[in-house]
Amino acid sequence: MGSPSIPTQSSNRLNRRIVERWSTESTSQPSQPSQTSCVCRASGLAVLRSPSVKNELPRTTLAFDFGPHGGWHGHFDKLSYELWQDGQAASDDPGCAAYSTPLHFAYFRQTLAHNTVGVDGRGQKPVEGRLVRFDATPGRAMAVATAEIADGVVATRALSLDEGVVLDLLSVESADEHVYDWFYHAPGELKTSVESVPHSFGARVVHNPEKLQIGDWDGSEAYTWLENTRRGAHDGEWSAEWTDGQRRLSLKQVSAGGELFSGLGWGMMARFRQSVVFNRVK
Repeated sequence: MGSPSIPTQSSNRLNRRIVERWSTESTSQPSQPSQTSCVCRASGLAVLRSPSVKNELPRTTLAFDFGPHGGWHGHFDKLSYELWQDGQAASDDPGCAAYSTPLHFAYFRQTLAHNTVGVDGRGQKPVEGRLVRFDATPGRAMAVATAEIADGVVATRALSLDEGVVLDLLSVESADEHVYDWFYHAPGELKTSVESVPHSFGARVVHNPEKLQIGDWDGSEAYTWLENTRRGAHDGEWSAEWTDGQRRLSLKQVSAGGELFSGLGWGMMARFRQSVVFNRVK
């Protein structure tokens, strides 16, 4: 396949217009970030904000994904969320890697790479969720959404933000028994309260992106891209803490007894690594 023809003259005019537009806009004062919680229905996001009295940035911002799958470009990440503190990412979506790399399809698109829940060691199916409740007052906000993340498996997640503290209630219902993995990612050094031993998910699974079709993967491949993986049993209560320079993120969870896994995953655009912890229960 030949290279496309580039109309140089038109391209130069376009670039000149872009430079002129940005030059004009740069003279005006930038708008300040909103301190108000809201629902962005077209994109399927509920944005919860805890306002700050110290600066213009919201103290804590949480973006909760309940909306459309996104077609061929969509990730299998329904009911996931991202978290920012004082304008810096505390737990964010890793985005994507180059589409020409196996890492993008095997890891970045998959459920394991997001702060959500997987079923039976595999990823979610492509699905659109539904926001069932949203309440917001100054300093506090709550959102509840639901989605059928696998055939016959319905997950409902309620997230509340109160003065910088996130409360996360997740329930999963199914007529049949399944194994569920609850994932959480954050930058920094990870320590957990669970005694663990080294664990391996097997040899890394690599697909050829040029021959890959949707449906050629089920999300289980993502586990093989984790490194320094550890595994330990817990009785239903456990905690984790990430330390990243002067910042610290603490997480406490109560669930059914199960196994806790930790490891090193991939961060934004594969430019850095970040730690992941996931709780596996039946």
